[in-house]
Amino acid sequence: MSMEAETTQDAITSSTEAATSAEDVVDTEIGRHNEKTALREAHTDKTKHRDEEPKPPPRKCGCTCKISCNCRCTCSCRDHCVCRLSPWDGQCGTRVSRNLVVSTDGTSNQFGIRNTNVVELHSRVLTDTADQNKYYNCGIGTYVPYENQTSWKYWRQRLGNGLDLAFALNFKDIILKAYRWLSQTYKSGDKIYFFGFSRGAYQVRTLAGMIETVGLIDTGNEELVPFAYEFYLERHKGVVTKEATEIAAKFKKTFSRDVRVHFVGVWDTVSSVGVFRGKPLPLTSSAGHICTFRHALALDERRVKFLPEYVEGGSSTFSTTGAGIDVKEVWFAGTHSDIGGGVKKNLDLNSSSVPLLWMENEATAAGLRLKPRDGGGVWKVEDLRKDDVHESLTDSWKPLEYLPLTRLSFQTPDETTATPHLGSGRIIVPGQRIHISVAFKSKDYRPRANFLRESSIKWDSFIGKEFGRDDFEWARSFGDEVEMDLFDGSFTFEAFQKLRNLWAQGEQETQDGTEHLGSQASTYGSESYWIERLAFMVLSGQLAANYLSELEPTSPDKTVKQVHAAVELFEKLQTHRPHTFDADVAALLEREARLLVGLGQKTDALQTYRKAEILRRKLATEEKTRTADIGNLARCLENIFWRCSDLGMFNEALVSIEETVKLRRLIRSRDEAISNSAALGYSLNSLGNALSNVKRHDALRVDEEAVELRHKLAETDPNLTKDLAQSSHNLGVDLSKVKGEAVQLHRKLTETNPNAAKGLAESLHNLGVELSRLGRHEDALRANEEAVEIRRKLAETDPNVIKHLSNSLHNLGVEFSRLGRHEDALRADEEAVDIWRKLAETDTTATGALASSLYEQAYDLRVIGRHKDALRACEEAIEIHRKLAETDNTVTGDLATSLYDQAYNLRVIGRHEDALRADEEAAGLRRNLMQAGASVEEDLGRSLENVVLNLNAIGRHEDAVRTGEEAVALYEKLPDSTARSGHVANTLKHLAVYLHAVGHHEDTLRADEKGAEMHHKLRKTDPSLTARSFHVLAEDFHTIGLHEDALRAEEEAVELYREITTQSTHRPALLRERITSLELFAKILRALGRAEDAARTDAEVASLERGPVDVAVDPSPSLSPIRGNREQAAQGEPSNEGAGNRSSSQA
Repeated sequence: MSMEAETTQDAITSSTEAATSAEDVVDTEIGRHNEKTALREAHTDKTKHRDEEPKPPPRKCGCTCKISCNCRCTCSCRDHCVCRLSPWDGQCGTRVSRNLVVSTDGTSNQFGIRNTNVVELHSRVLTDTADQNKYYNCGIGTYVPYENQTSWKYWRQRLGNGLDLAFALNFKDIILKAYRWLSQTYKSGDKIYFFGFSRGAYQVRTLAGMIETVGLIDTGNEELVPFAYEFYLERHKGVVTKEATEIAAKFKKTFSRDVRVHFVGVWDTVSSVGVFRGKPLPLTSSAGHICTFRHALALDERRVKFLPEYVEGGSSTFSTTGAGIDVKEVWFAGTHSDIGGGVKKNLDLNSSSVPLLWMENEATAAGLRLKPRDGGGVWKVEDLRKDDVHESLTDSWKPLEYLPLTRLSFQTPDETTATPHLGSGRIIVPGQRIHISVAFKSKDYRPRANFLRESSIKWDSFIGKEFGRDDFEWARSFGDEVEMDLFDGSFTFEAFQKLRNLWAQGEQETQDGTEHLGSQASTYGSESYWIERLAFMVLSGQLAANYLSELEPTSPDKTVKQVHAAVELFEKLQTHRPHTFDADVAALLEREARLLVGLGQKTDALQTYRKAEILRRKLATEEKTRTADIGNLARCLENIFWRCSDLGMFNEALVSIEETVKLRRLIRSRDEAISNSAALGYSLNSLGNALSNVKRHDALRVDEEAVELRHKLAETDPNLTKDLAQSSHNLGVDLSKVKGEAVQLHRKLTETNPNAAKGLAESLHNLGVELSRLGRHEDALRANEEAVEIRRKLAETDPNVIKHLSNSLHNLGVEFSRLGRHEDALRADEEAVDIWRKLAETDTTATGALASSLYEQAYDLRVIGRHKDALRACEEAIEIHRKLAETDNTVTGDLATSLYDQAYNLRVIGRHEDALRADEEAAGLRRNLMQAGASVEEDLGRSLENVVLNLNAIGRHEDAVRTGEEAVALYEKLPDSTARSGHVANTLKHLAVYLHAVGHHEDTLRADEKGAEMHHKLRKTDPSLTARSFHVLAEDFHTIGLHEDALRAEEEAVELYREITTQSTHRPALLRERITSLELFAKILRALGRAEDAARTDAEVASLERGPVDVAVDPSPSLSPIRGNREQAAQGEPSNEGAGNRSSSQA
């Protein structure tokens, strides 16, 4: 056994009691869990919220409620959702709905003698029932037989084809015809399949992009189709404006159905066969809007005008942490027409070419129903040996190779060059695969294509392989660089039916000496023949999926029986070929377990997952173990963890998830891809759950590791930010549990030992801090109130407690303020200030705490309208910080913060000159801190934003523009994040107003459009943060008298808050933010003289406040949600009862 195998085996414990079962979690699609995590993170109640079962991304549901679902609805009709009836594991549409197939042939191709793969596949699409409809467009205006070369129609067609080849005259017309057919035929839940060759391939990719952009137009509105196409093309014509984007979105919402294309299968996509290469059409270079994308490419094509169009810049290994998408780009031997067909006679539509069978197999696995081929699509050795690659670079095409034509360089995504092509071979980019059939070409064959980067595939050793019985381990060593798929998957069900019949009849195998692929001496039709064929199909990893795709849709309980029958059938195959079918049996068992979960049979599901675990463990501990096998075992064990957790078997669940984490670490040590790191982070999060469930405090250590890992991931992939938030939340929950236990212990001690009251007060104080960080402000308030009460009594006899009493009063004020009880907060603040003022008379170390309490007091005074008193309190805090900063540089940041807040107080009462001086001083201090190495760029940006507001208010518009540009430049240097986007968007909106004031209208338009575009993107990823951003923008404009601009911004905020808080999963804290937003909205309306509208807004506020509103404010850590809100949770105390750090509002 190799050292690597030994390491693997060590990493995989053989405990049979360790594992338990649950829902599949796919490593490469771990980010599918993000949306659910966000919903869980949104609920901050009194229990610890952990992720539960991972689910695929929401998609259109076929159930009666017509809402988005996760393949198991959360609505009342969830038990009848058709998504749950599916034996197929797809991501779009539903298995029980119809398949709509659109096929578009290449330019100059038509049905006839030399039929392409598009025609052949189209002919095999079953339409024997109403569940599959198909549409074909050849792209030829008039049909003319190939032999009729004396007809004027023939020469007219040749001329038309030549013009179309050069200038794509029919391009739009073909797309719109297919779009109209789909619009008229589509019904909710249908799956859409696209197939195309050459430019027809590009046309179906364009069609998919159009559907994503403007939707599939409602039946009866077909006259609007040309307009829909124009709206789609806006991105192609130039800069995308906010208006163009909004028009397309509104058009989609008003006239169309929101549909996601299920499958796109194309052969050798070419966009520019003609004279000129234009810009790529929108979404044709990506596949994120397509569930499954398959692309067959020609290794031997060399013509410059037939260069292929890859997706994602040629990389099919891009991050899939967002929506689940499935991309394969696979290379085959041959030129453009060898891959797509049409170069030789195919009147019988039975060419069975390798690229065609591969595409059919992929489509079948995705749910398409095809007619079985005669004899099960038998492959013969000589078929693969044939060296029938045609030379396409003929004399008529060669002159173009010497011209400086603009073309893709394939060195980096979308890079072009005008260097003459000179008949160079194509470029194979990382992430693409070589089809296994290439290895069986004759030893003399050498592909013309070249690898962009170093590859483990060397043509000399890769090509010329001989067939052996199951001896394909050499191919496995190439991993994902080779596509292990060489059979006609559509006959899978037929093969099993043949075996059933043979087993029932007891027929003995016979031999006839024919050399078939995978079985050189078995007779066609015998038991051994079919078993050998199926054994070879195992290499693709899709045998079980192909079998399940052929099952008839039915009710959930009957589907379980169907899948169980499939398990028994595959287990019988295991008896004939031990080990060969283990992975497929495991996959079927896992499918059966998932279905049992859906039926509520969790115990049976657990037992079924354990059976799968035995096989997964066996595969993962073999000598030549693949990383994929280890990943499959990890997924199975994680599923077991969930099922055990559901059943309350927490100790068993812990064993399973501990091993899962161990395996994930091993996988990540081999490959530090984002998907592997994300999977480890997910498993660590689950491990924290498991440890917490059995009350083990080492959950804290695991939570911290998950937070650290996910923090790094979020820096490179913003889609994972919500996962980070969930882990951070769990860490806080575990901390609060530990501190809650400390409170209980101290309570018991005080029953027998009154001296323990001091420890109880400390525990209550620290518990309040953690509860506040979790957003549980009502609970935090109660903890702080009790701490204050205990410390008041202790302070009567012990002067040393007075300092700690002030700490608790300070935090009590913070919680009152967060709950909107500012009068109560002010009373706590004033008492804390009085205590610190007396202490500071004899203890200079108390002055910093006094300044912090004055700062908080100023805030509460301002909120209740006592602006002059707020100014005085804040001014005193500034003076203290100023004196401290003379001898202590660490106080400089606090001084800047106090100045920042004082400037806000001054701006509110219209003293803009004084506000400007305070903001400029704060900005200067923060510049100095930044030059000294402190990370205060974001704080400096905020100070500059406020300088801009003041400059504009006093009429210095040119200076406002310059400072605003400095703020934008500063923000753009910050790491990419949603908060950074919010700051940049708001500053750009400010700039647009000031640029307009100085007459720079073109710059105004650019700044406004860019800011709007950033707000639009931010709205999609984080609507609550976007609402806060708009609210802050409105408050800025309102304070300097720009009420119309303020109204527009606050309208956006109010609309967003209404959307968010009407969802069933909104955070209660967001209702308070909505109320605050509406209150400002009413103020702005009154400033504009719209009293009636303001009164209606007041009525909405009153209605919300009468409801069960948790008025906790939940500010973002990096973008102030409501300017002036306390932006940092109350601080805790060290365990030695020291003074502790005071909370200070961040700028």
